[in-house]
Amino acid sequence: MKAADRKAIDAALARFDPATRLVLLYGPDEAQAREIADKFTALLAPADDPMGRIDFDPTSLAGDPARLADEAAAVSMFGDRRLIRVDGAGDNCTAAVEALLTAPAAGNPVVMVGTGSLKATSALIKAAAASPLAIVAQCFVPDGREAVDMVIDACARHGLKPSREAAEALAAGFGAERGVLARELEKLALYLDAAPDRVRALEMETLAELGAAMAESDFDALVNAVADGDSAEAEVQAAKLGRNGIVGIPQLRAVARRLTLLGELRRTIDSGRSAKEAVEAARPPIFWKARDRIGRQASAWNAPALRNGLSRLLDAERQIKSPGAASPELLTSRALLAVAHLARRRR
Repeated sequence: MKAADRKAIDAALARFDPATRLVLLYGPDEAQAREIADKFTALLAPADDPMGRIDFDPTSLAGDPARLADEAAAVSMFGDRRLIRVDGAGDNCTAAVEALLTAPAAGNPVVMVGTGSLKATSALIKAAAASPLAIVAQCFVPDGREAVDMVIDACARHGLKPSREAAEALAAGFGAERGVLARELEKLALYLDAAPDRVRALEMETLAELGAAMAESDFDALVNAVADGDSAEAEVQAAKLGRNGIVGIPQLRAVARRLTLLGELRRTIDSGRSAKEAVEAARPPIFWKARDRIGRQASAWNAPALRNGLSRLLDAERQIKSPGAASPELLTSRALLAVAHLARRRR
């Protein structure tokens, strides 16, 4: 998320202005957008009112744009404020948002989460950003220091206080996959008997014991198979993740994170340093068990091939998000095999 957006969000969560009619969250990091939307939902939806939250499907608003403003102006039977939530909004909700923001009087607040394909130039975003009655925030996939800070915040919610090295290892291993990270933190909290009111230190030794770091993460076998150019193993590992409910975009992003890392290492290598030096100098630090293998991968790839691979992964993600696209499994398989083929050609 942009720094300016973060300040506005934090201020609104600390003290919500009743004149605000819409909170719109969008961007490539859909998990972050939903997480922030959940915070606003918890803040604004009356906990003791069974009718305190209303969920709208974006397609219903596209067919009846006035419905959102009408519902926002309606009064709950209990006389309390209600929250209106819309997930998966796209430009088909533009007319509904315009009607909401130009209505004669303020009403119940709306929290809207846009699709990951929305951009700042999208009609919906432009309509909302033009109004002083809306808060609009773009969520980006965290990297570097932001990713580490995100991990530290997530750990705190589970009663875990990670060392800097442990936080960096988790950030390197899971990046923007907040759902996968949350499952790992649940395991760690259970193992350490941690809770928000029972804080426990989280050190690298614990990560190594439970395998909750990049070298032993849920995606590691798949990522290494693709980056090594082993197409057959990549198919096996992708299917294994699919049986565990991890399909499509999470797989693509896991591989994309590795290619991005290899790109950073490749730039260091191309500047005259050895692969070993590049790996040891990487920040966040690369988990020690993975350093040799990642070093070999960085030596094998070159910058044009990495750019090509990342482009294929991004294109597959866009196709998955497009209406009427082929199955996520098929699009993901094609992209991963194409990237593995690029790696095999480098060997």
